[in-house]
Amino acid sequence: MGVADSSQIETGVDKLIALLKVNGQLEISEVSKRLNFPSDVVQNWVDFLVEEKIIGIEYNLTKPLIYLVVAEKKEGDIRIEDDFKGYKEGFQESLKRKSFEDEKVEFEWKSHILSRLDLMKQFFFF
Repeated sequence: MGVADSSQIETGVDKLIALLKVNGQLEISEVSKRLNFPSDVVQNWVDFLVEEKIIGIEYNLTKPLIYLVVAEKKEGDIRIEDDFKGYKEGFQESLKRKSFEDEKVEFEWKSHILSRLDLMKQFFFF
């Protein structure tokens, strides 16, 4: 048996994040050129990463510039389970404030999660 290779596989998204770490703000077209990926693929990555608050968009006249969002870790940060539970409760409370019935709230929550999972699948399979 051979020795295991210690190198890691780097995805296009990894390259995008590394590029933003080095360059700060960039246009999507510039990212597309530098990474040699089609603009629509890069746009899909950006859309997902913006939604997850990993990347931000700032508009400079008509040209959107993307940048890496820097979130500082603090001692006592919420665990992901607690964070997700709070997200679910917030989603459900907002529907209840809009006078959704309890059965409809649960249905909307499941629909929301399934659509998010589909988006994540598309993102990771690119």
